Amino acid sequence: MHVQQQAYADLQIVNQLLAVTPAKLRHEMRRAAASVAELFGWIAQDSGDTRLALTLTDEALSHLNVVNHVDPAFKAMLMMRRSNILTTSDPRTAMECAEVAAQLAQHLPTGRLHAAIGRQQALAALAAGEERTFNEHVAYALDLAQEDRAADDLAAYATRGDVISEVTPGLIRLNRADEAADQLIEHLPHWPDGQQRDHGIAQLRLVRALAVTGDYGAALEYVEDAVAAWRATPSARARHELEQLGRLLRDRSRRQPALPLNQLRGRIKDALQGGSTDG
Repeated sequence: MHVQQQAYADLQIVNQLLAVTPAKLRHEMRRAAASVAELFGWIAQDSGDTRLALTLTDEALSHLNVVNHVDPAFKAMLMMRRSNILTTSDPRTAMECAEVAAQLAQHLPTGRLHAAIGRQQALAALAAGEERTFNEHVAYALDLAQEDRAADDLAAYATRGDVISEVTPGLIRLNRADEAADQLIEHLPHWPDGQQRDHGIAQLRLVRALAVTGDYGAALEYVEDAVAAWRATPSARARHELEQLGRLLRDRSRRQPALPLNQLRGRIKDALQGGSTDG
């Protein structure tokens, strides 16, 4: 709620300034307004408010639509973000938005923005039931995530570890949890500084992937660090991972009352009862 109130208050100020900005400065002011709306759209999505996130992302796009010589990288990122927000509720539209993002970025120097867009194309494709397309885009995104980070890269976060983390739920859905776990174990130690929240989510996804494979002992080895990361950098996405893991362990414990499984279930239950709900 605080995030929503702050977003609306700041955007109102920006829009008030835009209304009195001289004509020769209006394009620059619209770019600034788009940046503010994009930032708060990301915060809203990370807090679990997809409706507000979509509203703010669309507002950012509307500002850019009346600006000449729009930065194609910025617009591509916004279309990618719009796709990500719509993935669950409207996967076909999400696929279309991701394709527009890819088209906008096709003439840009190859970098991690392309990896982030490819990752999103994979997520939208799987949500629409297109497994082969998912696999193709995952391979593409992983390849491009190896590119060096450009100084002005809008998706510098899109490393190979980030791509694997984001597609892990899809790999689990496709009965490839062991593949996801192996790659997360490889990339988690090399996570970039300054991305602790995404690192924490990746840690929780590793625990879930290991639990899905039935390797509860290995999951126990990683769960303490994962829960500590959740408590230090909570988010709606991290809580969603915890809840999914909690449901999996609850269902498994009814059929397999093994000690490591129950220990793991206890750790997750304690985290959900004592942790935050959003960031």
